[in-house]
Amino acid sequence: IGVLVSLKWLRPRMSQIKEQANTLKEKTIQDSHDLKQKTEQNKRPKGMLSRTKNQLDRDIYQSYKQLTVSLDSGLDSKVDRIIVSNYGVFVLLFASQQGAVFGTQAASQWSEQTNGETLSFDNPLQLATRHAFAVGRLLDVNEGVKTVVVFNDAVVFKSPMPENVIHRADMFDYTQSLKQFIFMDEQV
Repeated sequence: IGVLVSLKWLRPRMSQIKEQANTLKEKTIQDSHDLKQKTEQNKRPKGMLSRTKNQLDRDIYQSYKQLTVSLDSGLDSKVDRIIVSNYGVFVLLFASQQGAVFGTQAASQWSEQTNGETLSFDNPLQLATRHAFAVGRLLDVNEGVKTVVVFNDAVVFKSPMPENVIHRADMFDYTQSLKQFIFMDEQV
């Protein structure tokens, strides 16, 4: 009798367990496919490092990390990196998101989609702009302060991004591509 009761109870549960196993298998296959597709989209050409050491000419560019500035609101904020040259002052903000990123320049919130979950985060361009104003005020310059938002190389941009929203591997190339003289040597 105990065996019959076990079979009667176990048989309907077995089909449910098989169904859950198949669903889990399909999700695993889909996640694996998504990861492979994401990896292919972010592949760099052979020989190119995904993250490189400082490639800026130290005679032209001076780099400063983790500087504290006072924002217009009166609050202090850390600036991730500032690069100073005759071509401008570049205020870099490093974004910590992973996965797919959606956003526009004007939106107050952007979205990050990772592992099927969507999270909102503050538009990093707006914070970078506040940092740039604070740096400009600190250096007493009104022009030539440029913002750059740098994302991890694994991030996939799912909406068109402004030219100053870049991947980490492109950071130095982007900075070096801006060659209009703004400051004299003595100002730098």
